[in-house]
Amino acid sequence: YQYNFNGISTFSSVLNTSTINALTNVGAIGSAGRVKNNDLTWPLESLLGVRQLLLVNTQSTKTTTPEYQQISSRIIDNPRYDLPAYKLIGHNDYFNIYQNPDALPVATQIYRKVPTQVQANPVLQQNAYFSTFTPETIGAIFTTTDFSGITVDNVKPLTTLTNAIATKKDKKLGATITLNVNPSTEQRYLVMSENMRKNMAISINNVPLKNDPDNGSKTVSLPIDAEKPTTVTLTFNRNIDQIDLDHFALYTLNRQPFEQAVAAAKQHAPKQVVKNGSVTLTTRQNNSGYIMLTIPYEKGWQVDNKQVKIQNYRGFIGLKVPSTNLKFTLSYHTPGIKAGWTVTSLGLIGLIVLAFLEYWPRNGKHASLVNWPARFRKMWQ
Repeated sequence: YQYNFNGISTFSSVLNTSTINALTNVGAIGSAGRVKNNDLTWPLESLLGVRQLLLVNTQSTKTTTPEYQQISSRIIDNPRYDLPAYKLIGHNDYFNIYQNPDALPVATQIYRKVPTQVQANPVLQQNAYFSTFTPETIGAIFTTTDFSGITVDNVKPLTTLTNAIATKKDKKLGATITLNVNPSTEQRYLVMSENMRKNMAISINNVPLKNDPDNGSKTVSLPIDAEKPTTVTLTFNRNIDQIDLDHFALYTLNRQPFEQAVAAAKQHAPKQVVKNGSVTLTTRQNNSGYIMLTIPYEKGWQVDNKQVKIQNYRGFIGLKVPSTNLKFTLSYHTPGIKAGWTVTSLGLIGLIVLAFLEYWPRNGKHASLVNWPARFRKMWQ
């Protein structure tokens, strides 16, 4: 993964459709194969192995300069209320750099089969992955939490929220749904479908969330406040009379199982040494048989210079650990590179042949080189 202005980029040219769809369920990939910055959360970034964040320095004294304006205009930046989990390690006039202490290694061992059923809800999909990192069964990373109150304006009464359909009473007027969340010291997230984000505006404590023109964020962090409740306001967009609250729910991040999963993943991960474009992995004694990578390439992997069978873990890649030794070298060779060089070489040869046919004198006299372009005359004189 590569972190850029808008989030984490995947090299989608080497991913098949099923993998892209699975990654979409983990954290909403846009049309260019990107996981959007406003979709990212502390647990998701930990799962994807994102060690550092580069965010705009909103406290900069240069906010009015053209350079700052150009940078900020390219970034869709919503408040990250889960940033207290990170450590600020550097800053300049334009950016702050944060370090995530819970980022997982590139390669880690898994201890049970990854569920093949893809969850449309991103946090439930993340639950499935985190549960595989420990030899023992742990509790769910995310659990649902009830809202403490709901009021509606020009919306028909709602008995439930998740997967309900919110309908205007009067189509000519605006409509809002206001939700209250009790004070808490735990990190909580709102989850919703992409279509829901396209059809309504959302504000948290009267601070509007910016929406991506490609697709809206599916996961939104809420403020941590032990004393004051949080207010979430959903406002129907113009000309929208009905909204499907698909997968709309409030989730609490359970710190104990989360920290347990992260600690186990780091403890049991193979030792890694990167050299000359390859990664040498030394597995632990409690080898589970498979190594899971956060690098999404599906082809081109070799173990000890031999092709290795890939197990598709719904967006992540699984490699079978060799049974003959505990230390092995993992390398990646871009598929098609050799063939590409062959095609390029043949093309160059063909170009030279065409040049000879075009400029070589028919009577075979060397003096006819005067008819050649200067670069060819130098080659033969």
